[in-house]
Amino acid sequence: MKTKSTLLFILTTIFMLPVFLKAQWNHVRFDQSNIFRKVFAATGNDAFVLGTGSMTGEYFLIRTADGGANWDSINININATYQLTPLYFTDVNNGFTGGTKNNTTQALLKTTDNGTNWIEITPDPVSTEAINSVYFITPLNGFAATASMLYATTNGGVSWTAHTLSFVINDMKFTDMNNGIVCGSNTTTYAAEMMKTTDGGQSWTSMLTATDPNLFVNSFLKQDILSSGTLFTSFQYSNTLFKSIDGGLTWDTIVVDSVFSIHDFQFTTPLLGHVLSDYGQIFVTYDGGQTWALEYATAWGLYGPSIYLNSLSFVGEIGYVAGTSGLVKKHDETNAINEAVNNAGRITVYPNPLSATSDLFIQTGAEGDCVIRIVNASGQIVFNKNSTAENAGATITLSGLHLAEGIYYLSVETKEVKATEKLVIAE
Repeated sequence: MKTKSTLLFILTTIFMLPVFLKAQWNHVRFDQSNIFRKVFAATGNDAFVLGTGSMTGEYFLIRTADGGANWDSINININATYQLTPLYFTDVNNGFTGGTKNNTTQALLKTTDNGTNWIEITPDPVSTEAINSVYFITPLNGFAATASMLYATTNGGVSWTAHTLSFVINDMKFTDMNNGIVCGSNTTTYAAEMMKTTDGGQSWTSMLTATDPNLFVNSFLKQDILSSGTLFTSFQYSNTLFKSIDGGLTWDTIVVDSVFSIHDFQFTTPLLGHVLSDYGQIFVTYDGGQTWALEYATAWGLYGPSIYLNSLSFVGEIGYVAGTSGLVKKHDETNAINEAVNNAGRITVYPNPLSATSDLFIQTGAEGDCVIRIVNASGQIVFNKNSTAENAGATITLSGLHLAEGIYYLSVETKEVKATEKLVIAE
């Protein structure tokens, strides 16, 4: 139990952190009668939430098709009572969830009509192990995992190929039916595992062999894979992320500015990422984890200390979080970037898009010493300059930087605030 002094320290730490763009997270559901455990955004407007009744404990789904303005309730306990954990959609119509059936045997369900109806596609033979992770590349091609088995299908669950595992899969992503990365824990030591397969799960290679094992002990990892080279992972009971830009050969440590542990996270680009802490804080980074800002906090906030956030999901620049007391919040990252720009004193960048040989003009209302920085999509700094911004402008000559076509991020940072603007380099 936390002492009063410990609680005071936590509260003081929370309110000393920079509250960044808090107003951008707007609640779109708040009914206080349910616990929302998982949210999945199929599109910016179409989101699904897996929840349980606070009194009955019965599992159910709700969905929105208009960005949270209206919600439909879906009863998935028609033929049996299911206890569900993963939730995954390949598109707005085709989705999958799994867990157990009647608290006794494993169960895997799918929908092909936007969640209206669900059918069982549980692999045979049915065991008592719960389905704890699901990932489908297409509506027909995908994987499901229990504590000891990985199942693969190429026909939407009509038939399955089973592979016995020597580790527990907690999270996974496959680029095709052969190549995938999974993470979880060792079944005997409970140390974290991050494994790679190139043959659909028949054989595995560890991706943590070159990493200090003390960083990954007694934990279940979660991952985010943006490409074959850019990986992020986290583990329980820590405020630390690990990032690799070389496919897991080497890892960099990223410490999130929170006194609480990371509960969930997602990067939508190598630079733009969100972290959800155990106690309902949402942190954002625009530079691949080099700096973080507190974007929203429910704990000791508007809704009171009893509400915690359990899951987040982004599609592009639109995201949702879900938690206890029937709370779902939505965030449009495009507006957030615009607000960040305004907070810095209305930065204006032109032209944009521009060519790699153009002059880039920056007009800012920020005052005092600042740092002007350009970062590429891999998180590498390609331009860095200390300057003094006193409602003045600056010109950057790009021709000497030899920038390739693509997306970059320009930031102007003072002691108080950091503004970020997306740049597009084109011919």
